[in-house]
Amino acid sequence: MIAAAVAQIEAQSLEGSDPGLCVVAEGDPSLTSLTAFGRACTDRLQTQADARRACGRAHLSGHGGTRDGVIGAAAAVGLTASGWCGRYIDLEGLRDWPAVVPAVRLREAGIEVVSIERDGTVPGAQDPVATNGWVRPRLMGHRPVLLVQPASDGTWINLHAKRRGRQTPQGPSTPPDPPGSP
Repeated sequence: MIAAAVAQIEAQSLEGSDPGLCVVAEGDPSLTSLTAFGRACTDRLQTQADARRACGRAHLSGHGGTRDGVIGAAAAVGLTASGWCGRYIDLEGLRDWPAVVPAVRLREAGIEVVSIERDGTVPGAQDPVATNGWVRPRLMGHRPVLLVQPASDGTWINLHAKRRGRQTPQGPSTPPDPPGSP
């Protein structure tokens, strides 16, 4: 598995990038230190040495540039192992959802539909969810969760739509407005 992952990294990495690979078996004792390391990476600078210490005897390797990719690889494994950080980008059927789908269909596929609406309303089974053509659930509580907010027409809107720049008269694109912007 490691050899196949390294071959994929070498085939797909861009020139000048610093890809890293961290492979840890479920139940490996290093997962505790990797989770702590991942959390530490969210608020302070970490080093390759810190990443290697956190990995213990698990596999950690750098495949280009300065090899700093080991820091992100170790952090990603730790944060994902915590069950509360990450995005699903390759879940079966993820790219096949229509623009609008009843919430129940997402739930049947194993994707929990969770509202961030402050008054505590919950999407009903037949309530339409506007996927925006981009269903990328978050990892929350060790499960795929699609965060949604209500629209005025009774539709629920996927909060994590693909970021696309908007056209401007001066040039090709500018960053999109954040959700909820006027």
